[in-house]
Amino acid sequence: MAAILIAGGLLRCLGMDFGLPYQYASVDESIVTDRAIAFTTTGDWNPHYFQYPTLVFYLQGFVFEGLARLGAAFTDQAAEQLRLTYYLDPTNHFLAARGATIVLGLLSIVASAGLGRELGRRVGGFHFALASLAGLAAASVVAFNQLHTHLSKFIELDVPLSLFVALCLTQCLRFQASGRVRNLLGAAVYAGLGAATKYYGAFLCASIFVAVVSRWWILRPRGASLRRTVVRPLFLGAAVTIGAFLVAVPYLVLDFPKFVEDFRFLWNHNLGGQGHFGQEIPQNGFVTYSADLWSWAGPFSCVLASLGLLAGLGNRRSSDPDRTPGLPSGVLVLLGFGLVYFVAIARMRIHFRGYLVPLIPVLAGLASLAIVSLVAWVSKRWPRRLMATGFVLLTPLAYDGWRSFDRALGFTLPDTRALLAEYAKSLEDGAGILMDTWLPLPANEACLQLMKATHEANQAEGFAGIQKIPLEKRRPLGAWTPAHLEARLKLQTEQPQSPSFDLLLMPPAHMSGDRFPAIRALGFRYIVITASRWLPLLENPARSDPDYLETHPGFQQRIDFYERLLQGDLIRARFPAQGQSASGPELVLCDLDLLPAE
Repeated sequence: MAAILIAGGLLRCLGMDFGLPYQYASVDESIVTDRAIAFTTTGDWNPHYFQYPTLVFYLQGFVFEGLARLGAAFTDQAAEQLRLTYYLDPTNHFLAARGATIVLGLLSIVASAGLGRELGRRVGGFHFALASLAGLAAASVVAFNQLHTHLSKFIELDVPLSLFVALCLTQCLRFQASGRVRNLLGAAVYAGLGAATKYYGAFLCASIFVAVVSRWWILRPRGASLRRTVVRPLFLGAAVTIGAFLVAVPYLVLDFPKFVEDFRFLWNHNLGGQGHFGQEIPQNGFVTYSADLWSWAGPFSCVLASLGLLAGLGNRRSSDPDRTPGLPSGVLVLLGFGLVYFVAIARMRIHFRGYLVPLIPVLAGLASLAIVSLVAWVSKRWPRRLMATGFVLLTPLAYDGWRSFDRALGFTLPDTRALLAEYAKSLEDGAGILMDTWLPLPANEACLQLMKATHEANQAEGFAGIQKIPLEKRRPLGAWTPAHLEARLKLQTEQPQSPSFDLLLMPPAHMSGDRFPAIRALGFRYIVITASRWLPLLENPARSDPDYLETHPGFQQRIDFYERLLQGDLIRARFPAQGQSASGPELVLCDLDLLPAE
């Protein structure tokens, strides 16, 4: 187990500094880190944002506060000044936050091992070696899974949710077997914390329901009371789940109107596909996510999980027929969450592979069943070859480890954002740079002044949406106060070697080629676009769907915008250049001075 954890940790740590010190290497990371740092710099623990639940915000807030206090203890800088360095150079904060996500990923490996052991105890009668092997198999699937290792490098929510999935399912299996209240309470707490990590974690309640009902069904011949065995546990589980959720998301109650506003927005975006141009599911959602599971989780793990499902549902034995539910009911506990969750994401209009990460512990549990079921069959004929057979069956997982390693190596290459920032040093002073996404560039003092002056010009010229990343709006409410701004500028003077990150943000409403001359007249000479935005749009099958274009008029406008810039006559530089290897999305810098004369 130690070797699996070490290998899994190395795969997750390799390249964890990707994109730094450029804060927006992954846009979604800033959703978490901006709120976490705002907690510590303002003292206001209301996130003012509920499109994500707040548990991970608070966990990372404690990480940032610990980082500031630790730095103050070992340096001559005050904790307040160290907190503010996030706004100048976020490297230390991001490394700490990514490290916390990696730790949660490693804990999910350990939790998945516990899930595997609970299932292994039900295979052909209790055998300690079989249970241990099942735990190692489940841990190996999670440790070497390409999708899990990949997203463990990001400050996001899916990997933390996978931890609570594994913990909750393990407690559900234990309650199903023993009926102990503490196991039911544990499952309910983990379900509540899972929902507080990501709202979809609430689907863990399906597994709790299956565990309670299946236990009653098995004990029914002995006269088990429906009220005592089903109704009371379900009410208790629901109360504890809701309580755990509210403890981790307290401002849901304290700022309920904002929660309703954000949750309605989230519902419309995920089910209606509003505002996710380029992220729509191109075909049937079940087909799309099944294909992603096959390619990202790995064919070997998927085949094993399918075999484990068949083996589990077909196994009628139990280690203690009078008390312990058999393996089929245990598999149903896993499927309770797995099927409900998969159906839910497949019915959404948006497509994010990260949504599959919470299913990895379920996949690992089923895969471990396939391995130990075959080992149990072999051990009946050749008992001395029990463990040897198990380790032989685990060796193909090394292929998943290699895929994860090969992908992690890509994060160690120079980042396209760094290449762009280095190139930007050669641009003339004061050149305004317009971004189609949150891609930071070092800004010299002249450019910084242009950004400040342009904010008022935008309002006057009807470009209210084109602005610098506004110091008072880009951060969470209250994170930028005059005192913080003064401290930021002071730190810039004292630490000129630290990169200063301000950029000009162009929202989708202004992505139109006919705006180029007016944009240039405001002092913006360059536009930077990224493949992470244009590829999903230009390759989206919806662009040939007249009905979709009619209901989403902005979609065609954005396509025209990117096609106009990518024709080549405005392109000043590409990152990476032809033949160059780099991490991060392809970037293109376009020069509006190359616009043809009208």
